[in-house]
Amino acid sequence: MEACWCTLSEEEILVSKQLIEKQEQALKCDDFSLFFKYFDQFHQMFYTVTEHPMVWKWLISINIYFYRIIVLNLKKNPDYKIRIVNYDKAILKAIINKVPHEVTDCIESGMIINGEKEHLLIRHYYKYFDLTRHEFKYES
Repeated sequence: MEACWCTLSEEEILVSKQLIEKQEQALKCDDFSLFFKYFDQFHQMFYTVTEHPMVWKWLISINIYFYRIIVLNLKKNPDYKIRIVNYDKAILKAIINKVPHEVTDCIESGMIINGEKEHLLIRHYYKYFDLTRHEFKYES
């Protein structure tokens, strides 16, 4: 992954770790607004430092959808709080250690949002979604 070829400064590493820690603390208090504040700060810094500002701009434009999926995951599965923070920790560690396959493995195996999970959440929380805009077909 391209992100591994950039070198993070000591300050960028420290700030990234602090933002992840703040995410963790916010989730312990079930403060999702505060969590998303630090979640966004971490990802904005990540995409800026790794020279992917366009990815960040794109993510900002669709964040409301991701936030909805993440909040529903957090409410439905308590282990998700640990998983979402560990996901960022693993990616940061792989970038610091410059191990591209670990970044790729993390992304492929631990996607925060993937089609199967999205499908299950939409099925469970169907009232939160406009199903006319999705191509999902459900069997009763």
